[in-house]
Amino acid sequence: TIVVSTMPDMELIFSEKESHVTALSFLMGMSESAYWFTNFIVSFIYCFFVHLYISAIYTYWYGLNGNDFTLVFAFSILFVIAEIWFQFFISTLIKDANKGKSLTIILIMASITLSLFFQFVTLKENTKTNLILNHVFCIFPISAYELFLIQGYIANVAELPLFRWNNLNDENYICPPWIPIMWCLIDIVLYFCLFLVGNSFAPRAFGINTSTFSD
Repeated sequence: TIVVSTMPDMELIFSEKESHVTALSFLMGMSESAYWFTNFIVSFIYCFFVHLYISAIYTYWYGLNGNDFTLVFAFSILFVIAEIWFQFFISTLIKDANKGKSLTIILIMASITLSLFFQFVTLKENTKTNLILNHVFCIFPISAYELFLIQGYIANVAELPLFRWNNLNDENYICPPWIPIMWCLIDIVLYFCLFLVGNSFAPRAFGINTSTFSD
């Protein structure tokens, strides 16, 4: 559900590139900063309401019952921002819409595989190796999000301390909540910077690269 909810935004960007809507927008005088800002705001607003609903379902009905809603929702917003910049960075490297659709499918399958890996491997035992693996995989925003949710669910069913703002580093957790939260913040900055670099220097089918925010 989480990955699928962000699919239309990525597909739209690829479709606009393939149909030359993006090129036409720039030729008609639209600045790149305005184009990407609009895409970001539309994606964020769409995902904001989706994750507001999802967070409420998790904390008040199923999965993360009793965990702090504001903490879960705040983390979800960080994930949304990180995921959008991650998708935007990927979009600077891929020009073909069909390849974009294939990549989306690959990302979905990878997210399913990682969730199973976390659930049955890294969150089964508190070892240094598992901790390192959790840190490594958090370079992808969806991995950080899955770690947060799975650990929250484990805390719920195993009668561990529930997620609260004042226990983000509780020693009872195999993956304390502060780790995925920290990595989402890192991913936001990382993929925003990579997007700027990719959008400035990646080859284009039209025009000349100068800078991301040139008019």
